Amino acid sequence: MSTTDYSHFDPREYLRQYYTTPALPDDEAAIFRFIAEKFAGVPVVDCGLEFGCGPTIHHTFGLANAAREWHLAEYLPGNRDEVQKWLTAAADAHDWDPQLRGILEIEGRPAELESRKALLRERVSELLPCNLFRDPPIDEPRGYDLVTSFFTAECLGGTMAEWETYMARILKLVNPGGTALFAALRNASRYSVLGRWFATTPVNEADFARVFAFNGFDESTIYSRGVPITAWAEEGFDSIVLAYVEKPGVAR
Repeated sequence: MSTTDYSHFDPREYLRQYYTTPALPDDEAAIFRFIAEKFAGVPVVDCGLEFGCGPTIHHTFGLANAAREWHLAEYLPGNRDEVQKWLTAAADAHDWDPQLRGILEIEGRPAELESRKALLRERVSELLPCNLFRDPPIDEPRGYDLVTSFFTAECLGGTMAEWETYMARILKLVNPGGTALFAALRNASRYSVLGRWFATTPVNEADFARVFAFNGFDESTIYSRGVPITAWAEEGFDSIVLAYVEKPGVAR
């Protein structure tokens, strides 16, 4: 199994590299415009899962209203520690406010920063370990009405066949009638964190469409497109994939 070595991954360096910009970079802005478009007027589900949240909370912040309860799952203990710091408002937690304000600006709700932060802290009920190298990838697996994953499966750096296996494991967590939402580095073989390089699997929008269909999702609901970006070309990627799909069946 050809996977990326994350033993030297420093969550604080990662946050400093990608999440200390005064405004949302263009990749994140594209993600939150996509979320605002796809989830406008959609019924609230009982429970959502962000799989592979890393040391971040901002993606679920943008989806806090989409589920009554949220679970966050992450492989690296250091990343989970960073998330826990923010959830408990620890003094040394990463300051997400500049990015969160950018998300709310996209939504047209700039005055909701503190109330949305409080809502997210209230709705995140579990912070779980996960492991895509095993099946199932979380302990005591359950199904979720909404599963999201941002920059996760491709960042393990495996072969295309391994990426397809990892994606299948994530997609199996979606309940019948549920929804899956992904963002990924597009056609990238590596990315940088303050000069340290980490291997990735090059994938694109066609790969997502193929893996959705292969895993039995509703092909008429597949949305998968590449988005060019400029913010991180020196860090190894100049575009991302945004992908969305629904699972056949009756939502609970």
